Amino acid sequence: MPNNNTDIYTLDDMLGVSPNWLQNSGMSMLFLTTVGLLSMSWFIQYPDRLTGKAVIQTQYPPVEVVAPSSAVLERLLVDQHEEVIQDQPLGLLENTADWEDIKKVQSWITEPGEIDMDTNMQLGEVQAAYASWKSEWSLYLQAKNNPETANRKAALQKEKEYLQNLNASLERRIVLYEQEVKLIEKDLARTEELHNSGVVSDVVMEQKTNTVLQAQRQHEQLRSECVQNQIRSEQLTNQIIDAEQSRTLRLQELQVRLDAARQQLESVLDAWTQQYIIRAPTNGRLELTQDLSESQFVTAGSALMVISPAKAENPVVARCIIPVQGSGKIAIGQSVQLELPAYPPDEFGRLSGKVVAVAEIPVADEKQQLNYSVLVSLESPLITNYQKEITFQQNSDAVARIITQKRRLLQRLLDQLLTKIETK
Repeated sequence: MPNNNTDIYTLDDMLGVSPNWLQNSGMSMLFLTTVGLLSMSWFIQYPDRLTGKAVIQTQYPPVEVVAPSSAVLERLLVDQHEEVIQDQPLGLLENTADWEDIKKVQSWITEPGEIDMDTNMQLGEVQAAYASWKSEWSLYLQAKNNPETANRKAALQKEKEYLQNLNASLERRIVLYEQEVKLIEKDLARTEELHNSGVVSDVVMEQKTNTVLQAQRQHEQLRSECVQNQIRSEQLTNQIIDAEQSRTLRLQELQVRLDAARQQLESVLDAWTQQYIIRAPTNGRLELTQDLSESQFVTAGSALMVISPAKAENPVVARCIIPVQGSGKIAIGQSVQLELPAYPPDEFGRLSGKVVAVAEIPVADEKQQLNYSVLVSLESPLITNYQKEITFQQNSDAVARIITQKRRLLQRLLDQLLTKIETK
């Protein structure tokens, strides 16, 4: 029967006995290793990267100039690569009006002045509105320049001045008559005393009395004439005011009609301009999108030209589309790396930019997935981290990686641990 104790001792002799210092040092190494790993996880930190599609373009994208209607291009007014300003005419479509005549009418309604009524204007569909406005303008000018009211006012004013001078003369005569009447009345008083004494006869007394009455009647007649002249003068003043008011009311009535005709003409001119004149919607450099030439037929809504805003006023940006997931980490000022498929990053490197704006509301794409629009500023010219310049082209596709705030490795591990604990 085998001896188990003997076998155990033999195994111990073969393995040997581990010293105590090795056990202690092993625990210490395990502790130091743990502390080292925790320390490394504390000091090691790196950011998350949010990836999305991007388009590189100017902040204010190029604006297409389209044909306002289907017609033959009668006149092309600009050249390739020409600098244009907003509302500048770029082309004229064929129509029944003469554009030079249209421009004359547009200048006339701005500053009418004296219109040449004998001019044979070729205005096409604007002709009726122009004829109505020209008729109202002629009536207004005739009423405004009509001398009848001025002549009537001058005649009334002259008569009024004559009456005023006549009244001044009458007032002087009245003063003299008043003095004369006083003298005659004194003479009558003396004659009456003598008559009472029997010195003067009744005939003389009656003659003196009659003289006083005649003087008084003459005095009252002068005063009556003066009042009559004053009444007439007031009537003339009212007639002058009425004449001016009648003229003013007539001019106001004609002005209202003229304004209505002008507004109608302006409306027709605007409609004509929108239909037949190709205008620049903004300032910038013009590029013809097709080989345009005069007498070429163009279709309404077709793109004829593109206007790129001036570079000094239009910095280069990237418009990024970032999924909703993780978008809460995006903040203004964060760095963005851009890779262009047309320029392999291994050979050309990556472009760098900064987040300058984040849309407040997400927008659904064609797959009904919500995404945020992020605006990224770029330096101009476009220089990669390999110090290679990339030629700017409008609407260049790119892949954007937004570098969010750095987080420690320990924090990431703890977050995952807490998440697992909470989900259990």
